[in-house]
Amino acid sequence: MERRLGEGEQSSGAVATALGYDDPRHASAARSGCIEKGLIYQAGHGKLAFTVPHFARYLTRAGASG
Repeated sequence: MERRLGEGEQSSGAVATALGYDDPRHASAARSGCIEKGLIYQAGHGKLAFTVPHFARYLTRAGASG
């Protein structure tokens, strides 16, 4: 089942699941890379937010196809 991400703050686990990771800890390298590139930021403990409009939709599509 495909997990859709909305705009705004998301839990780190929801983002990892949408990208196809079984364990959110396995997504830490991808998350760090996106933070370093300025695409997302840590919005609180266990929360991420996107800096690019519609980036959540892109990540959902990329995770489903990758």
